[in-house]
This record gives sequence, structure tokens and C-alpha cells, in this order.
Amino acid sequence: MKTKLGITIIFVLSQFAVMAGTKGIIPSKQEIILRTSEGTIRIWVSGENKKISPKPNRFYYGYYMGGLFCKQGELQGKPLDGEFYKYDLKDNIIESGLFKYGLKTGLWKHLSPGGKLTETSEYRNGVLDGELMIYKNGKPDILEKYKEGELIGKPKSLNPPIVTQKGEDKNGKKKNLFQRLIMKIKHMK
Repeated sequence: MKTKLGITIIFVLSQFAVMAGTKGIIPSKQEIILRTSEGTIRIWVSGENKKISPKPNRFYYGYYMGGLFCKQGELQGKPLDGEFYKYDLKDNIIESGLFKYGLKTGLWKHLSPGGKLTETSEYRNGVLDGELMIYKNGKPDILEKYKEGELIGKPKSLNPPIVTQKGEDKNGKKKNLFQRLIMKIKHMK
């Protein structure tokens, strides 16, 4: 009987110690799960009350009154801060990335509902900074490079069109005599 009473007292005292030790402490991050008609979004929100000076050319992402907000040059609500996952209705990830106090940072991925990569992009302090790759059928198709939000050069096609030699089709096969005759007639017009 004394053992049970002793264990109960220790348990109760330990709970008071935990509550007293955490009183007034705001958690640094909180996980939020939002369910929408399109799927589910899992995010982390900052619990800090850090003062920021928003930059007009950046998009800030926040959580306010049960919803997500994105505003240029302004932060509304608590800033997203940590991992971001967006799922379709079948719980397949269709977008993932990382936020640092309301701004996109690092590698972001977009996937098709079938799980194929459709786009990857690199962010730094809320602006594109690095490569943006567009995928076609899960394979790299177009590459763009950015520095501090500005496109550097022109987009590069990674799958150039197939150039055929005279007398060959797109697959490099010789055209038959009839096909070559039609081609000559078209060129004469």
C-alpha cells in the first residue's frame, strides 16, 4: 500500500514539475494539418514573435484564422517555419518544400498525382535562386537558372527536337519512294 501511494505521489509531483517548468514557454514550432476539398496540407508554424521587416519583392506565407495566406511584401498571421507537404485526395505528395520564417527556402518539388516529378526549384530568402527544372513525363525537359529572383540567360531545352536528314522520317528510317515523291511535290508548290 505504501509503494502505490509513494508512486502516485511521485507521479503527481513530476506532473507539477513539468507544468511549472514549461509555464510561460511558447513552443518554437507547431504542426498544423489542414484538410481541403483538394487534399491535405501539413505545415509547421513558428511560435516566436520575431520582428521582421518585410521586403516588397518577396512573398511571405503565414497561417491565420485557420487558413494559409501568401502576400507580397507583407506577413499575415504566424509565419510558416519548417517542412511543407501538400497531398492529393489519395494521400500522394504533390508538393513539398521548406519555409524559414514565412519565406520559401531550399529545394521545392512539385509532383503529378501519379507521383512523377513535374518541377523542382531552388529558393533562397523567398526568391528563386538557383535552378528551376521543368519535367516532361518525369524526365528533365527545360532548365532555367535564377539569381536573386532574376532569370539568367534563356531557358534551356534539354530535349532538342529531332532533326531528320533528307529522305528520313522522325525515327531516322528511310522514307519509301511514295513518301519521297509527295515531299518533292510539296516543295515545288
